[in-house]
Amino acid sequence: MTFLIITLRFQNTQRFKNETRRMPVLINGNLKEVLVIPGVVVASSYRDLLRERAYKVCDFCKRGLCRDIDPKLQEVSDLSSARETYRHVVEECLVDDVLGFMIPSPYPVKRTSCLMVSNAIPIDGSYALTICVDESKIGSLEFAEIGLVDEKPQALSERDKRCQIALKTLSEWLLRVLQVKSLVAFRSPIYINPGDCLCDRYIAEIVQALPVVRDTAQTRIECCFYDDKKLAEPNEVCSEAKTLDEVLRFIEGTLQSTSI
Repeated sequence: MTFLIITLRFQNTQRFKNETRRMPVLINGNLKEVLVIPGVVVASSYRDLLRERAYKVCDFCKRGLCRDIDPKLQEVSDLSSARETYRHVVEECLVDDVLGFMIPSPYPVKRTSCLMVSNAIPIDGSYALTICVDESKIGSLEFAEIGLVDEKPQALSERDKRCQIALKTLSEWLLRVLQVKSLVAFRSPIYINPGDCLCDRYIAEIVQALPVVRDTAQTRIECCFYDDKKLAEPNEVCSEAKTLDEVLRFIEGTLQSTSI
């Protein structure tokens, strides 16, 4: 199991200006009401882009419809048919594979999203949020993995191909849609909540804390960051990128943190 965790500040608040909600947020030990952008709203913009980039998209996702209108779902009435339906949906559609689905059939079928997005909190003239991607779940099933694209030895497996597309779309989404300014991205075999530091040292505090988290959890962490405010300092866990593009390549899996 591998988690890709990204904490960032982004600039494109205009895209979501009509989607803000007033919610209580704990800031420096005090509960305050602020205008946040719900994580589900932010994630929906990733869904839109993934739908464009995916090579396998079901008719329901293409039309923005839910699967509960599919008449075939009435046939899902026991565990065996539920397993078969689950496998069919994942294999048929990369969007459902990555972002999950819920089929309210007589025997409900559910896949949890591989991508989780926190609420976006206002900070320093922009917004901050955390994204967690369960990379090991993309393109896989509980019972069996999806097969190869073709029989050539050099061909990528279907799972690797799906993971590549999902992560490349993620980096494009961060740069083009959210217009990210600063971010820290790290991979870990366990989920780590970077916490909230709602100040201009948001990125720096996380970078500073990761070596302590690694030693406490006794796990391996690979990290890459870019801080436009130049407040974060590299350490034995976190490598500093010279450009945003380097961090995006790390997210896509084409750049190791130690090679920067």
